[in-house]
Amino acid sequence: MTAIVNSDERFSITDLASEYYTHLAQIRIKESWQKIAISMKIEVSRRITKENNSKFANLLAKSASTNISVITKVFSLEVILEDKLRMIKGRKMPRDIFDIWFICEKLNKPFTLKNLGYPKGKIRQELRKFLPFSFYPVIEDLEKLNAKSL
Repeated sequence: MTAIVNSDERFSITDLASEYYTHLAQIRIKESWQKIAISMKIEVSRRITKENNSKFANLLAKSASTNISVITKVFSLEVILEDKLRMIKGRKMPRDIFDIWFICEKLNKPFTLKNLGYPKGKIRQELRKFLPFSFYPVIEDLEKLNAKSL
């Protein structure tokens, strides 16, 4: 990874670690036409798994801000949705609610979460930190759904 990053002046490594089961890297990318640099975090598992291959999908990972792309094996959206739904019972973060909504949209499944139970305005406050203006109507819909459950 270091050789790839060092081969192009637009890239720099801001974090690099190798743990027992995982390689981690954070790469800063600065194009001349961008006002600010973007960062990409990469985490690669070194575990040898005997997982059912139906849980995984090959994905072309690419970015609108650079011409670099890679093919990678990732969990399918169905598996990610199952994990998010299981995890939300213990960790109630507004971004998890958005992730579930977003994956449901991608899979053409209805978003059926009820009884969100966040304090009024919490979803709006948290999600506006992460999402662009174009998603504000979704944030308001999630906030209304939350208000019905209070």
